Amino acid sequence: MIWPKRLLYLVLGGGLLALGRSLGLPWSLTLTLTVAPLVGLEVLLRTLVERRGRRFEQRLMAALQAGRGDELLPLYRAQLLLRFAAPRHLVLGKLGLIFSRLGRHGEAAAAYREALTDIGPERGYTLALGLAGSLYELGELKEAEKLYRSVIDDERINVQACARLSRLIRKRGGDPDEADHFLRMAVDAARGGALRCELAEQLAERGELDSAREQLALAEQEIGDDVEGRAALERARERIGS
Repeated sequence: MIWPKRLLYLVLGGGLLALGRSLGLPWSLTLTLTVAPLVGLEVLLRTLVERRGRRFEQRLMAALQAGRGDELLPLYRAQLLLRFAAPRHLVLGKLGLIFSRLGRHGEAAAAYREALTDIGPERGYTLALGLAGSLYELGELKEAEKLYRSVIDDERINVQACARLSRLIRKRGGDPDEADHFLRMAVDAARGGALRCELAEQLAERGELDSAREQLALAEQEIGDDVEGRAALERARERIGS
């Protein structure tokens, strides 16, 4: 519940209490007549927010998938009911997503941070991933790695996050086995040839050429006719000498 909604309930509740007392009603009846309208209003708002939220989500995803970036912020700004009555972390999370897709990573990070102050990274898995991604794009790599580590485990695997965490570990000269582990998690989850090419290059750098070539063979099967995947495969072959 966000502050404007709390303020509304406070003012409305206080007014009903004052009215009941001015009419000389017993406390029990005054409280009943105060609480009942507030409960009814809460139920109504929850119902409306849920319906509006579903429509907003559908339109947002459609615009993102179609690459219609110019629609994102106007779509968000039109959601007055959601911004008034929906849980704050949900609204800010959508704003963070919009800013990140627009390449405005500083504003995205700010929105994600504010959202996480309400629920914390343990409950806000998607928000934490969003913030980590924004920090990664901003070059704040130490904090990005810390956040990725806080939310990635064997039960919750995000392909992009695992791949990025692997790259961060390698970039700072960390444990190569750990970097391998996270990249393999990404490859297994995505079953995508481009990431497998990256894993092959990583193995080749460590002198494990047979394993690297095995990964390239698997990547070729997975890539098929994908143009970007074929380009990644050719780059990997040149670097490995396969």
